[in-house]
Amino acid sequence: MNAISGPHAQTRPTAPIRLGVIGCGWIMRGIYAPILKRLEGQVKVTALCDISTEALTVVGQIFPKARAYAGVEQMLAEGNLDAVMVLTSEGVNARTAIAVLTANIPVYLEKPPARDREELHLLIAAVEKSSATLYAAYNRRHCPLLRELEIPKSLRRVSGRMERMGRTFRRFPYTALHLIDSLHYFTRTQALDIEASVQDGPPRGWRLSYRLDTGCPAELTFIPDGDTHCEILVLEGVEKSVEIHFPNPESDDAQGRLIIRNASGEVRVIPGIAGDPAVQMGYEPALQGFLDNLAASGTVPEAYRLDYAAPGISLMNAMFAAIPDAETVVKR
Repeated sequence: MNAISGPHAQTRPTAPIRLGVIGCGWIMRGIYAPILKRLEGQVKVTALCDISTEALTVVGQIFPKARAYAGVEQMLAEGNLDAVMVLTSEGVNARTAIAVLTANIPVYLEKPPARDREELHLLIAAVEKSSATLYAAYNRRHCPLLRELEIPKSLRRVSGRMERMGRTFRRFPYTALHLIDSLHYFTRTQALDIEASVQDGPPRGWRLSYRLDTGCPAELTFIPDGDTHCEILVLEGVEKSVEIHFPNPESDDAQGRLIIRNASGEVRVIPGIAGDPAVQMGYEPALQGFLDNLAASGTVPEAYRLDYAAPGISLMNAMFAAIPDAETVVKR
């Protein structure tokens, strides 16, 4: 057994899956609540937990039959749950997931799964001890567009850019994890010799320069408050290059696309799917896959495992460390 991947298959729950949700903030209200309502034949939200009475009230109106809890321990003790979604803030994601795993309940954990390598190791240890399974929810890994992705052989250069408008600078490394994890998950690589610097601009942002463990150099740029919304990753190989434009409903390229160029100069464009942004960006496929796998009592699929979480966390930490007085952000 791979310790990072989790233990044996989970006992199959009866339908509908009884789901508890810890964290009733914007990602629950704006993204997951509509998805859960669409999947009500497969899953039933039976418990909600948040330290904010206001947040509990708002989400409780969407799921009026769910029991409300102010504390995680009470919910886990009384919930009669088949699974739990952890949608808390970055500072308590790992700690909350560990509590659920200790109660031997399967966990769907929003990113980041941990703030640093120490938390990641604690989370992995909890997975190893628990009879339940952990599903790390990196939604970009589940984008329908990326089902068409073929990584070029013999990568010789990787570059990328993420730009947003009006985002908070000091918290942006958490958003940057989208692009960083996509790179390392799909190329199945680690990150070495990391150099992170803040570029004063304008616009102000970060530059990450490092190399993959294959020897390929990588350079990524992140702009939290620029002139547009974009998220692009370019993978240059010997025989072809692939340019990934990730779906984003706020960008001019909402559906996303893949641009494939071969050595002879031929170009092929694969457009993303039309429809709901929650599907395009991978949120609904990720949650649907989690529920399907629980119902089938299968082992955790690779896309939900923590095997390639370490480089993203290391690079995210390097971005925080490049900010003056970053310790108050990372360790809050």
